Parts: sequence; C-alpha cells; structure tokens
Amino acid sequence: MLMNKKTFTLAVIFLCVSVALLVAEIFWFYRNCSVYDWIISVFLVVAGAWMVWNELHKKKRRHLADVNKNEIP
Repeated sequence: MLMNKKTFTLAVIFLCVSVALLVAEIFWFYRNCSVYDWIISVFLVVAGAWMVWNELHKKKRRHLADVNKNEIP
C-alpha cells in the first residue's frame, strides 16, 4: 500500500465516528429526531467513506531531494 498512514488513520477514525453518529441518529429518529440531522449523518458517512477510499488509492510521490532534477519524468 502506498498511502500516507497518518492521513489514512484519521480518515478511518472520522468514518468510525460518523458511523457511530449515524447509528445514534437512527436510534433517536424514533424519539423526535429531525430528518435534517439524519441527512447530515448520512452525508458525513459518505464523506468518511470517500476519504478512506481516496487514501487507499493515492499514488506514492517522491520527495524532491530524491529525484534527478535534470531528468524529465
């Protein structure tokens, strides 16, 4: 895997927290929760899933000090 581990960890934590929020909103939906709160929770889960997917498919970039400056990639 060629991802940045710190950013991937933050994305997974955000996804877990947003899924927990969605579960809480679904539980409270039956007890006077508004539909807008539920929509925001679903949006956060989708954003977290997109961040995790984006980090998994990110290309590894080389540092400027490691590349030959005279060579065209």
